[in-house]
Amino acid sequence: MIERLRDRIPEAVELDTVAGESAAGGGSGPTSRLPTLLISIAHQGLTPNQIAETLRGAKPPVIGRIVDDRVLLDLRTVTESEESDLERAILSLSA
Repeated sequence: MIERLRDRIPEAVELDTVAGESAAGGGSGPTSRLPTLLISIAHQGLTPNQIAETLRGAKPPVIGRIVDDRVLLDLRTVTESEESDLERAILSLSA
């Protein structure tokens, strides 16, 4: 997905993929961690909070987390049928 977006976003938007972990959820496994792939987003003209706010305003909303001044999106939670929605949300950062 990142490669498809690279040619369509301005240089101000920095996209990378990074390995990470995500919580398995509450209930019986609140401390369980699962390996995942994350999209890391930074923007030369927007703060991480502004990036996160823009993504939350997308239809459907995209929820990420902020770590080290970057917004991280967990691809473990994105189905193949949702990838185009996620791409549109990320492209909205260039508007």
